[in-house]
Amino acid sequence: MVCPIINDGPLADTVEVDSRGNTTKNKKQGTTSKKNGVEQTVIVVRKSYLDTLPEAERAYISQTNNEQVVTEEKGTAVFFENKGKLSSSKIIYALHNTAKRGTIIKVYNPGTDKTVFVKVLGPIPDTKMYHNCVIGIGSSAKELLMVTEEKAWCELKYAPAQ
Repeated sequence: MVCPIINDGPLADTVEVDSRGNTTKNKKQGTTSKKNGVEQTVIVVRKSYLDTLPEAERAYISQTNNEQVVTEEKGTAVFFENKGKLSSSKIIYALHNTAKRGTIIKVYNPGTDKTVFVKVLGPIPDTKMYHNCVIGIGSSAKELLMVTEEKAWCELKYAPAQ
């Protein structure tokens, strides 16, 4: 009987499962034993949680060293309409004055407890639409953040410019 075990720990951790479902840790991976005439093999499957994350979130984790080095801001986010190539992209783009181009920003809406990751295209234009806002975000983020207005209060985290 072969029993794969999903394990988020080190690859060296192994678990043997007997016919009753009891486990024994620290067995050598790939060992085979017989109990009550049934052959049992220990197999450990390790899957990294990073493999399951969207590309933008993986980039954010990389840029911020797993959120060890972040700049935090709170303020109003304004949503702009995606046009042309931006509308067909899976990436949500943003405008921000201090984060450098290409930075991934984690945008959290405390009112709905929703988060999106956006990629900075450049600085916020000096226009009436963006007056007193900390970030401009593509309109595709409105639905994900569950925002119905053109502006929303958000909390931002991103890697500091170097």
